[in-house]
Amino acid sequence: MEVILKIPTSLDDITIDQYQKLKKIDASGITGRNLDDEILKLFTGIDSVGSILEKDRQNILTSVGKAMVKQGDFQRRFKLGYLHLGMIPNFDKLSGDEYDDLINYSDSDENLHRYMAVAYRPIKHKDVFKNYSIVNYSGTAELSELMKQMPMSLVEGFKGFFLSLSNDLGGHILRSTAGEQMRET
Repeated sequence: MEVILKIPTSLDDITIDQYQKLKKIDASGITGRNLDDEILKLFTGIDSVGSILEKDRQNILTSVGKAMVKQGDFQRRFKLGYLHLGMIPNFDKLSGDEYDDLINYSDSDENLHRYMAVAYRPIKHKDVFKNYSIVNYSGTAELSELMKQMPMSLVEGFKGFFLSLSNDLGGHILRSTAGEQMRET
């Protein structure tokens, strides 16, 4: 019997749900061939992975490994299922609940889908200049399950965007502080 599989070749092909399951497998303490079998089950959907040819097993595992180390793409807007989602357009106008949830959900892979449900929400209006507004924040209950289907490339792009933003801000603060110290001397 011939089976056609879609094997991940980039983070675009790996969802938050798969990533979270992979992290659980990794943390479970399983090693060796059993670990490989669990990874194969996760990404192929085949329960009897013992029937996969050894060369195919290695090709699949290599492909998944390479996909996991690729960079993500930052996107302010994207489509997931039937929804057009947009990142919070103005972080200066975060509500207290949005801020608290972004902080609380940002520190664990287990809550990654909730973190993204705070950062990206349905677009309610957009104009010809690519400006948009998103629905008001009311918690993550409505979107968190859908966000499990979000590609990890977008998650990593979002994280990279904020890491570079944080680094830029840190550099500006250091330069400003150094400038103030020089003026005082």
